[in-house]
Amino acid sequence: MPVVTGFNSFDEMMEYMAERQRKAKESISPVQAAMKAGDHYLVDSGLGFFIFGEIRERPQPNGFCFCLGYSVACPEGELGDVHLSSMVPIEPDEFEAVEARGWKFPELVVAAVQRLMQKNSLAKRTN
Repeated sequence: MPVVTGFNSFDEMMEYMAERQRKAKESISPVQAAMKAGDHYLVDSGLGFFIFGEIRERPQPNGFCFCLGYSVACPEGELGDVHLSSMVPIEPDEFEAVEARGWKFPELVVAAVQRLMQKNSLAKRTN
């Protein structure tokens, strides 16, 4: 569920945003950092459904990517920015399969998250 945060000043809000962006950038995993234009992903919307998308331009240094995302709430697609730290990479054939099912595919979500967790665990052991 979205949370509303109040601020006493514009400067306080900007400091809060800068700190949140710093934490998000620090939380990017090696698997997420390797993502590039053309890659597919899923993101938990926080509203009870997932967003499936494609990175349209190379990720920016701050970790944000210009993307085209689809979901049951927006099946026609919507352009926007998504942070790498929130993305779970999926394969192109998985993206096509979930598209064919109207952006509903709970077993894909479970498999993709398990894959990401395994890759992150392996990456941490080799660093």
